[in-house]
Amino acid sequence: IYVNTDDAYIKNVTQDKDIIFHINDGGADTEVMRIDANVAYVGIGASGPDTELHILGGLCVDTDSACTDPGNGNVDIAGDLATGLLSFGTSTELTISSDAITVTRSFHKVDTEGDAATDNLDVINGGSDGDILILHTVNAARDVTLIDRVGGDDNLLLAGGNFILNSNQDSITLIYEGGYWLEISRSNNGGA
Repeated sequence: IYVNTDDAYIKNVTQDKDIIFHINDGGADTEVMRIDANVAYVGIGASGPDTELHILGGLCVDTDSACTDPGNGNVDIAGDLATGLLSFGTSTELTISSDAITVTRSFHKVDTEGDAATDNLDVINGGSDGDILILHTVNAARDVTLIDRVGGDDNLLLAGGNFILNSNQDSITLIYEGGYWLEISRSNNGGA
């Protein structure tokens, strides 16, 4: 720990060695935060962070001190934080394989297997209860038909029956609950 031009620094001068913060929690020596020097990741409650900021537990963002613990893996956003938009980031492409895709984020473009003119999507792998998913098609010339569950491993429960993504402006929004992707809304903006 040192000061340079009125700025305080905490620095580990040994190459690739972490900076670890511990507290005395009721007599127990407890790690609460780690800066992993090998990858420059920060872990709060996570001794081996897997991304730039890895929080093991809940995260509460609020404009006052009224936060309550939202529970492991949950984010509680309350208060008047700022005006702006909720962003799921840029969509990434998934290609159907045997009528299925595996999601890795909340916003994806879906393409047909082998660039076929049409393809069915019966199964969406991945997801945890409460996850939101927005899908749209990669190419308006390649129609993706989401199939309402008919049995077996199919896990799409669509409120309006099957839905065809046949325009780049079409989309469907789903939420994951109990092993199924449930339709929240659909937007048919350019196709039949």
